[in-house]
Amino acid sequence: MIENFIISMITYICKVINVGWRANIGLVVPSSNRVCEQEFHKMAPEGVSIHTSRMLLVDVEKLSEMPMETAVKLVATAEPDLIVYACFVGSLLGGPGYDMYLSKKIEELTGIPALTAATAVLEAIKTLNIKRIAVILSNDVQF
Repeated sequence: MIENFIISMITYICKVINVGWRANIGLVVPSSNRVCEQEFHKMAPEGVSIHTSRMLLVDVEKLSEMPMETAVKLVATAEPDLIVYACFVGSLLGGPGYDMYLSKKIEELTGIPALTAATAVLEAIKTLNIKRIAVILSNDVQF
């Protein structure tokens, strides 16, 4: 399932930047994330390169304090065609529309089109015509 999601995300990204078979993607992830970068490299089609920058995240409780601007400016030096803000929860912190706000902010900082994980998930749900969603949480999540 995760592989299909990553393929859908990369396919969507390639459509957004309209570069055909070759693209350079800037990936911004929390420093504690050990999965996303590997998955992007594994699922990227031939000719698509992934360039990663990390936002320092030591405590999940301080997710809203991640230094996004520095990470975004660093990955922009690789001159990607698109920057992906790949922190799903981080792209939802401000409520509905916050993902679009982040994309716009990244574009203003770098001059490079941007996309968030939340936006990609919403587009994948629409594209795949998904009607029902189940959410599974680890047992250490407290409400």
